[in-house]
Amino acid sequence: MYTVQRLWITANNVKKLLCNAAFEIALQMGTELNNIKDTIINISADARKLSLALRPGILDNLGLVPAIRWLVYELNNESLIKAELSLLNEQNNKLDNERGIHLFRITQEALSNMRRHSEATRVVVTLEFNQEITRMKIWDNGKGFLFRDLNVHST
Repeated sequence: MYTVQRLWITANNVKKLLCNAAFEIALQMGTELNNIKDTIINISADARKLSLALRPGILDNLGLVPAIRWLVYELNNESLIKAELSLLNEQNNKLDNERGIHLFRITQEALSNMRRHSEATRVVVTLEFNQEITRMKIWDNGKGFLFRDLNVHST
């Protein structure tokens, strides 16, 4: 059983205790149990977010480009940063799953660091697919480290 499921079961068990009149729980105990239930639900939501961030299903199910598109979309929705994805020669995408995971992780970390430290207002992620090499560029208009170029052999 997954952690999130166990947390939800625990939260529901606490909720049952709160609803069961036979226990005649003191007001303070009821308040505390309600706080515990809410904390469990929040931990469950955090665990779900963490799980999704570590290995989003979109990466396994749809591949690298939709997964990076999702990262860019999330950045646009969760911050004031204007993010965009530029794709060149996408039809030549011949990356295997392992290399795709590496590029996803690199993009994820670069965007996270950029959000936290660079004070950028704009970021562009470019993926260029060629027969033998996939090139990724991440550019932002913020301060600090500038990620120039990463070349990954497709096979």
